[in-house]
Amino acid sequence: MGTTFYFEEDLPNVDTHVKRGDGAKNTVEVFVSRFSGAHEIYLRHTDPDGNTAESILSPEKARNLFQGLDSAMTYLGYHQ
Repeated sequence: MGTTFYFEEDLPNVDTHVKRGDGAKNTVEVFVSRFSGAHEIYLRHTDPDGNTAESILSPEKARNLFQGLDSAMTYLGYHQ
């Protein structure tokens, strides 16, 4: 199996003093690959300057991320 992307979105930077996007974009990607020899979930963040950081999500971390997003969506009423 090659690399399969499940989420790839450009997200606006937030100016924490003004609480609005400043026009610059961060890219967030979630994908599964075998870079290390085993199928694993990767989370990649690329900032507007092109700096990239990747993390491998263990099953527990992936569940926690999912539950955190789901809880935030429920709190904000996004499930409607």
